[in-house]
Amino acid sequence: MRKFIFIFCFLFSCQNYQNALKNDERIIVVLDLNISKFVDDLAGNPTDSLFNIALVHANNDFNVDSSGSGFLELFNSRVLSEEHDSNSLYRFFWRNNSLLFTKNDPVQVKQQLNHIVKDAVFQTKEILKARLENIGVSNFTIESDSILTNRLIVKFPEKYQKNRISKLLKTTASLEFFDCYYNKEWMSIFQVLDEKIFGKNNDFNGKIFNQKLILLHDGSNSPYIGIVENQSDMQVVDSVINSLLGKKTFNFQDVKFLWMKNKSDWFWEGEMINGYALLAIEIPIHGKPKLTGDDIEDAKQSFDMKNNPSVVLRFNPVAAYDWEKWTDEKVNKMIAIVMDDIIYSAPYVRTRITGGKAEISGGFETIDKARDLANIFKLGPLPMDVKIINPNNSNN
Repeated sequence: MRKFIFIFCFLFSCQNYQNALKNDERIIVVLDLNISKFVDDLAGNPTDSLFNIALVHANNDFNVDSSGSGFLELFNSRVLSEEHDSNSLYRFFWRNNSLLFTKNDPVQVKQQLNHIVKDAVFQTKEILKARLENIGVSNFTIESDSILTNRLIVKFPEKYQKNRISKLLKTTASLEFFDCYYNKEWMSIFQVLDEKIFGKNNDFNGKIFNQKLILLHDGSNSPYIGIVENQSDMQVVDSVINSLLGKKTFNFQDVKFLWMKNKSDWFWEGEMINGYALLAIEIPIHGKPKLTGDDIEDAKQSFDMKNNPSVVLRFNPVAAYDWEKWTDEKVNKMIAIVMDDIIYSAPYVRTRITGGKAEISGGFETIDKARDLANIFKLGPLPMDVKIINPNNSNN
């Protein structure tokens, strides 16, 4: 009986919560914090089946739980229930972060996990506040949900553009710099994969994957694999590359295939085609990019040589030395500048770049978008992945 009363009160509170959101005259954006992924990342994304079972069950528990328990509390409960020697599952945390966690001390790991998660939520709120302040938003609030521990409620006046602010709030800004592979290393493999899935095409016309991807057989040392004319074709190509057969064909520990953010004009078969380009990105042996957003000391909106909006980055002294050395090795080759697995810029390096600066250009439709991204880089990435869960209101 007591449990029934509690569930009724919880549902009643949720209904009042929804009504309160509807009655607020300001624009409201509700953000989900991915605490599960944050915990998984802290553990080093282990492949251990027991760990992953505990993680999956904790997610399921969190989605149906009515007691108000946080994800971390449910995860710890699952760790204790999934294995006879439950303490051993905590080894992933101290193995991956020996400076944060004490070896063979599950009590300390649990306490430290709780502290780290709380701190990450707080830092996420602070960075989001700074992002809004830097673009001139006033009279806004960012508060933790009083019922659901993994949510933040953002409210701001209707005069601001909801779409722009929503994008600013959810961008994780995982900026990465990579080498590019030459396309000639992958052309034959793409064609073999196409034949395995769609059959041998005797009238090969340069298009594969059900005629969606135009291969760029230019014979040069270019990293461009091919182009598609629209985003629906892009999704088809991605589904083939990431299929079971695609995963067996490509070694994704060495390479990943990413799209340019914006369309470009390409001369192909005697005609000009406007499309999105697919590039082959080289993953270093250690699995980490050459440089990341953590290496950035400052960022500002600027304009490139064609007077288009751009973002100029300044690296810290250590990264500036690495950048200069790297660009010296990459003269007459390309470097991919990637954010959240989208290539914003892939410049040819004409000469060694000194001074510790890099420019992202060609990926911004407006000055505001370049300025917003510069502010994001300046403040650093969000500690946690966030997702907007109430995209119903529209305010452009």
